[in-house]
Amino acid sequence: MRLLSRAAFRHTTGRSLIFVLLLSSAAAGQQSVGAISGTVRDSGGTPVMSVEVRGATKTPVWTRTDSAGAYHLGGLPAGKTQLVFRRLGFEPVTKDVVVSERPQTVDVTMEMLPAEMAALITEASTRVREMLRDFWHRREQGYGHFITRSEIEERQPMNLSDMMRTLPGMTLVPKQVGTEATLRFARNVGGHDCPPQYFIDGVMARGFNIDDMPPGDVEGIEIYPGVSTVPPQFKSVTGTSACGVVVIWSRVPGT
Repeated sequence: MRLLSRAAFRHTTGRSLIFVLLLSSAAAGQQSVGAISGTVRDSGGTPVMSVEVRGATKTPVWTRTDSAGAYHLGGLPAGKTQLVFRRLGFEPVTKDVVVSERPQTVDVTMEMLPAEMAALITEASTRVREMLRDFWHRREQGYGHFITRSEIEERQPMNLSDMMRTLPGMTLVPKQVGTEATLRFARNVGGHDCPPQYFIDGVMARGFNIDDMPPGDVEGIEIYPGVSTVPPQFKSVTGTSACGVVVIWSRVPGT
C-alpha cells in the first residue's frame, strides 16, 4: 500500500477541512430564521384583532393580532413560504413571502363576508345559539366529553386536536405534511382504521378532519367515543357514528 507523502497528506487534510467547513456553513444557512411583522386591517382601514397568523412550515409557527391589529411572527425558516391569515367573519388571506434573516413587514387587508350574507349569518347565529342550549344540557348529563370555548382560550392550542391530548381513549395520528393530526378512538370497530363522524353546528360533515377548523372559530366540542353514548340526533346509518362522534359548534360572529 502506497503511503501519502507529508505534503500530500497535508493537502488532502486541508481540502477535507474546507469541505467540512462548507457543509457546516450551508447547514447554518438552512437553519437561519427570520421574522415578519405587520398590521391587519379591514377594507375600511380599521384594525382587526384576534386574527390567526400561521406560517406554512413543518414546525408550528403562529400568532394572533393584538387589539391594534399588529402581529409579530418569529422563528420562520429562511426561504419561500406562505402566511395564512384567518378570522371568523372575514375571507381568509394567503400571502407568499420570502423569509430572510432581515426582518420584514407584511401588512394585510381582510375583506368581511359579503353584505348580502348578513341576514343568513344572523339567522344561522340565532340557530346556533339555540342549539348551544342543548350543548350545555347534554354536558350536565355527563355523557361523553365536552370542551368549552373558555377552555380553548385558556390553553391557546395551535390546532384543535391539541385539546384532545388529555382526554382518555383518544389517539392522534400526525399527518405526513404539516402539524395537523387525525383523531381516532380506542374503540375502533373490528380493529381497522375507523374515523369518527363529524357534525358541524348539528349538520353531518363528510371528509372533515378535527384540524380543519381553527380553534378560535369554535364555541364548543362534544366527543362521544362509543356508539352507546351518542345522542340519537347524532347517530347516522350512512355515516361512521359507530366509530365515535365529534360535534363541533362554531363561534357565533360578534361574540
